[in-house]
Amino acid sequence: MTAADLATGPEGGTLDAVLGRLNALDVLVHSGIRVTAGPDGAVVARVADPGPEHVEQGPAGAVINVVMIMGLADCALAVPAILAAGGARCATLESAIKLAEPLGPGPFEGRGRVVGRQGDLFTVEVTVVDDQGRIGATATGLVARI
Repeated sequence: MTAADLATGPEGGTLDAVLGRLNALDVLVHSGIRVTAGPDGAVVARVADPGPEHVEQGPAGAVINVVMIMGLADCALAVPAILAAGGARCATLESAIKLAEPLGPGPFEGRGRVVGRQGDLFTVEVTVVDDQGRIGATATGLVARI
């Protein structure tokens, strides 16, 4: 499934239906990202089994690729807004991603939540962490229903 398929698919539906459509997107499948949502509205975009395509050599050894961290952060920015908009299409209009410490190879995730809303504009915050709780990046973004 591509972004165009999601765009032409039915808006709304159950939480499971919306997450199913998102998790079937080619970009998420290809990058190994799986999206889930908690009862509190928080979204987790997780790479449970990073492969060689997720890792690069840093000065101190192997680390998760910065581009992958930024892509995961953007996913964790958009999905909470999509869910808050009832499954409607949304896009990140503006984001600020602050890299923290490099994350070693291993599972990592972005935890995102909507922290503000004005009509069809959502303010979202994300923290990217590894399984030891080390913060690899933080992000804030403005996401719009389109």
